[in-house]
Amino acid sequence: MFSVPQPVLPAPSDVFNGQPLPVVHVSDSAHDFRQLLHMLYDGVRFMPPDLPVAFSVIAAVARLGHKYQIEPSSRSYEEWLKQGGRSSHLCDHILPFSWVEALNLIQLIGETDMLPLAIYHCCQSRSFLSNGTQRADGTVETLDPPMLERCACYNARTRSIQRQALLNFEIFRAGPSESCRREGGADE
Repeated sequence: MFSVPQPVLPAPSDVFNGQPLPVVHVSDSAHDFRQLLHMLYDGVRFMPPDLPVAFSVIAAVARLGHKYQIEPSSRSYEEWLKQGGRSSHLCDHILPFSWVEALNLIQLIGETDMLPLAIYHCCQSRSFLSNGTQRADGTVETLDPPMLERCACYNARTRSIQRQALLNFEIFRAGPSESCRREGGADE
């Protein structure tokens, strides 16, 4: 972070007792940065093993971890087993209004295996698709136009399948015509 070019002259707030301080200006939300610093410095006290952690905390750490290229401590199943096979944290249930944020986060970090599930859940919460949702830091999270289109296509396909099923039910619920002379119906 200190290698990123910063302003040449320090701002008055970057000087203490007449000496310039090493300051890195960031554009991230205070909430997200607080979660990242807690994770880095407090570790297990911040996220006790086997206790659920709020999705907003996981999302903040993943978002900034990706942005600042913080390498995960374990990259493989084998490494995880060497560490005792225990998870350092468990994410609690993702609430319906958090799926938009989850879908954007999945796209950001490139976890494409999780895309279908996130898209499915976003489509179940249609009101959040058009209006977006509010993250823990107050930022409004919305889907980009291509993803909105993908969700709209999914919703249209789902409605079409539901209408076809209803039509099939209406057509065949009455049974065979009373004028049918065969015992098993018209198809025999």
